[in-house]
Amino acid sequence: MIKKICYIFLCFILTSCSLFPKLNLFDDSEKDLEPKYESKKEWELQLSVKRMQLDNHVLQEGRYLFINERSEDEKSFFISKIDLETGSYIWKSQIINHAYPETAPALLERDGKKYIFILCNNNKLYGELFFCFNEENGELLASIYAKNQKVTISHQLLPCNGNIYYAGAYIFKGEYYEPEEKFDGFLRLNIEKINFEKPAEEVQEIAIDLLWEDEEQHYPIHMYPVKKDNVIFFVTWNREDASENGHVTIVAYDTDTMSVKWQVNTYNNPGYGLNNMYILDEKLFILSGTAVCCFNINDGSVIYEVRPTMEQIKNELIVSTSHWLTGMDYYDGKLYVTNLNNSGTASSMGCKPEVIKNIICFDTKDGSYVWGYLPPHASSLCSRPVIVNGKCFVNCFFSLRVFDAKTGELLGRDDSIYGNGFAHSVSYNNKFITYNLINEETWCLVAISGD
Repeated sequence: MIKKICYIFLCFILTSCSLFPKLNLFDDSEKDLEPKYESKKEWELQLSVKRMQLDNHVLQEGRYLFINERSEDEKSFFISKIDLETGSYIWKSQIINHAYPETAPALLERDGKKYIFILCNNNKLYGELFFCFNEENGELLASIYAKNQKVTISHQLLPCNGNIYYAGAYIFKGEYYEPEEKFDGFLRLNIEKINFEKPAEEVQEIAIDLLWEDEEQHYPIHMYPVKKDNVIFFVTWNREDASENGHVTIVAYDTDTMSVKWQVNTYNNPGYGLNNMYILDEKLFILSGTAVCCFNINDGSVIYEVRPTMEQIKNELIVSTSHWLTGMDYYDGKLYVTNLNNSGTASSMGCKPEVIKNIICFDTKDGSYVWGYLPPHASSLCSRPVIVNGKCFVNCFFSLRVFDAKTGELLGRDDSIYGNGFAHSVSYNNKFITYNLINEETWCLVAISGD
């Protein structure tokens, strides 16, 4: 019960103030508290739409970035392939109407051909549809409906063995929510069943294979799965926060043998989040709220599990992560994350102000806190910290902050990067690449030198 109370307390802390600050955050004296950082911009690419949903819906494959660009009313979208070396469009797909991207694009290679898949929501006729594009030129190749399944919420698509796997799907047997009919699981779309001879916009109905479900507790999969080689790792979400009444299940699914490699339970992690799993060598990290858990990817054995008490949360420097984290980065034995703490958290919840941080670095050896930072008048963050040339770049709301990745020393704040606290930033060839609002309506991608 203590774990449950601590988790509820933390959620209240992290959401106690608005995610979004007012535009005029700093007076002149507050600006002087942080040193200035002058970014060297390598290139800037104006995006094609006036408004873009800046979230986890991006895919980086080496030099290329695939993004979803949504219309202002969010009733249509297209996929773009961008060259991160030159800062230019390679292609833009046709506009897909009456659909809303529910996942990041996924790259799949089969029989020497490369495909981009995406799962979309809000289609008036079908609900959810898969769209398949030619990776080389962005041509729409197929539209697919998951036959005989009502998929209402889906998460990350993972290509493996020439098929698409996805987890975090809430599946219903009927058109309406009936708790007793609900089951949740790990699924597969077999692309061998796709008829690429049909017109691309003609919807094909293809059965989705249910490979695994939580038959004991019927918990859903909320956190985005990760993979190494041909093994996909996912965790269930315990709505009761892993209290005495339940646990979460961590699963390693081998897509070569189409079977569970190992499956373990833990009472020390609620399993709630988005991009909150990370694989480093032989370690699987699962971060949720204040829980920092590390498992051996070969057999699921516990390496360490850190779960602070309420007293520690209020009085000590601890590691915590956003449930809507767009990603994390690794450098020299450390992982870098952000969370939903803000400048109002301490006063509203009775915590010591000096222990509230929303940019955090922790040691992968034992999950211990290394350094953290809370900007003046801070808003909550979900953005992905990115390490380039020993510098930690964090796209905050309306500014960019740069730190010494080892020491946490603030190298400066760049107000010319009118950023977004939900940005999924990336790196390529000594460049930090993120989003910048260049006027009241237009977003762009900008590449900043790591030197």
